[in-house]
Amino acid sequence: AKNQIVVLAEQKTTRLCAIAHYSFTGLRGGKELIEGLNKVLHDHGLRPHAIGTFFVDMGPGSFTGIRSAMGVTTAMTTVTRQKTMGFPAALPLLAACLDSIPGLQTQTCAVIFDGRRNEVLLETWTLGSDSTFRRLSTPEAVSIESLATLKTGNILIRSDDPLLARTPPDQIATRSRLHVLDLHPEHYCRGISCALETCPELLDPQLIPIYVRPPVFVEPRTIKPSPQ
Repeated sequence: AKNQIVVLAEQKTTRLCAIAHYSFTGLRGGKELIEGLNKVLHDHGLRPHAIGTFFVDMGPGSFTGIRSAMGVTTAMTTVTRQKTMGFPAALPLLAACLDSIPGLQTQTCAVIFDGRRNEVLLETWTLGSDSTFRRLSTPEAVSIESLATLKTGNILIRSDDPLLARTPPDQIATRSRLHVLDLHPEHYCRGISCALETCPELLDPQLIPIYVRPPVFVEPRTIKPSPQ
């Protein structure tokens, strides 16, 4: 399971005070995430009850990674009655591009994630001049080849996306269109802060995830494969 994300918001304020971002494999994933969260709280001089809201990445992403992060935060908040909110995986990517790609505001961007089986999961967003984010489409599975005819000018992907380990970037899109972005804790905090302040509808209190295949695990939010 990779890229299990939990962002912590201090109680009674919208200030995001810490983030835990862990990548690991094997059955110890949930335990390691709990240990990591405890370390983050300790490093910031906080106790669990000081956190008002936990924000969890709802994908698109792997079943194991999303479910582990959801399970850990649900277990931690059940007793204390703290809130848990989901956020789309595109938010930190959009925040990162504001820092690294000048002039991208007011443009439409395509955010892509590995969809396996020679496909990507694609969704389109606009970036406002005031750094607000607006989602124009929900994720859909498309072939990698179809990106060549995509009308959207800029394509965003995170640097650790599994797709890049299998497919050279120049086979995904031209260098001028494809932006490979490194994500850091501040990008998660900035993306969620923007959503809290200007577009709270992007945050999901029902925690409905979007999984990458296998489809048996992802109903009712299966990303339908593109026609063969």
